[in-house]
Amino acid sequence: MDTLDPEFLRRVEAIFRKAPFLENLGVKFLGCGPGWCESGLQVQNYHKQQNRLVHAGVLATLADHTAGAAAGTLIAPGEIVLT
Repeated sequence: MDTLDPEFLRRVEAIFRKAPFLENLGVKFLGCGPGWCESGLQVQNYHKQQNRLVHAGVLATLADHTAGAAAGTLIAPGEIVLT
């Protein structure tokens, strides 16, 4: 792609807004730009495993969705990213 899609912010926000699993986890979109995306969550007890650490599945979900959204800032209109 030669130029950045000017609608990338709207598109990336929608990627987070339309994902029920992220809503259930409490993942929040914090911002993005060309080639990057930032998200976060307020750690709750239900995010933790038996040793009281954040479950790897929560971390993997956060990393996967956020990396996919970052890739979404670099694609042309009409293209999709699948992680």
